[in-house]
Amino acid sequence: MSNHQRLDDGMRWRIVGRVEAGQSQVHICREFNLMPSVVCNLRKQFQNTGSIERKPGQGRPRATTATEDLYLSIIARRKRGATASQLSRDLYAATRTRV
Repeated sequence: MSNHQRLDDGMRWRIVGRVEAGQSQVHICREFNLMPSVVCNLRKQFQNTGSIERKPGQGRPRATTATEDLYLSIIARRKRGATASQLSRDLYAATRTRV
């Protein structure tokens, strides 16, 4: 089977087209060299949402707010030679947010 890699939209549409045409998941997996779970999950996603696009918002939540990001950028510009640790301490002193 193939290494872990994201499928581009064209590949996703080809897979969905084959599923809609009635080809078996096993046949599609062999043809595209994919794990069965990939085809199954894509089929379920298309049936539930009508879309093949990845869901937004997946990943680690942000540690800082937009205001804290702005504050960090201002501090970094004022203290050009400051290290990341120093900037982190300054942010913590001002907002009690650990980065």
